[in-house]
Amino acid sequence: RSPPHASRRSPPHASPGPRARALLEPCASLTPLNVPRGVRASSSAPRRRMAGREAGHVEGIELHSRVERDRWCVTRNDLAAFRRLVQKGVRNEEIKRTALDDFGPHDRIIGPSLYTVNEQLVKPVTKAAGGMSWALMLHPTGLKCDLFVTHAWQEGVYELIDKVLYSWPQGAKHAYICVLANPQNLDIGGLISEPSESPFARSLAAAHWMVVVPNQKGSIYQ
Repeated sequence: RSPPHASRRSPPHASPGPRARALLEPCASLTPLNVPRGVRASSSAPRRRMAGREAGHVEGIELHSRVERDRWCVTRNDLAAFRRLVQKGVRNEEIKRTALDDFGPHDRIIGPSLYTVNEQLVKPVTKAAGGMSWALMLHPTGLKCDLFVTHAWQEGVYELIDKVLYSWPQGAKHAYICVLANPQNLDIGGLISEPSESPFARSLAAAHWMVVVPNQKGSIYQ
């Protein structure tokens, strides 16, 4: 397999502190049917319509309006925990093969695609939590981006995470990875309607490093 390419753009920062690690602890026993302890579900939140966006996700809409777009990030530990969570979902048959993604349930190298993981894990859990992204579900005040990860959604989630963890630049703290950074239950099209103000552009501008992740399915540039 081709190794990912990391581009260093500024001096390194200190490693993540105990607070960032502590925020990950509620996810230790998370399944696609459970919300992390301490995260309030939005079932009692008032439903309201906002132009160009879905109703029923007021908490997520307000959170993403308040937190700067270059702060929708996760830590290295968050990624490692997310990998374990996907494995648990596959093992418990909560993440299942589809007609478009016939992944091997015993595979520990490639894993289900990002499309499958998004539909069967990310979207259900974040919807129950209020409609915010996975990143802001874990870190409601946000984490400043210093690592931008670009990849393809057809790749396996284990392959993606393992390559990112292996290539994580020394000193990097917080990574923007779109499947976890963007609110998958909200209007992502609206978020990128002005490209220069999109979360992609804002996070890339803030990042000190960028990692380009190849995969076994095909070129990320196609």
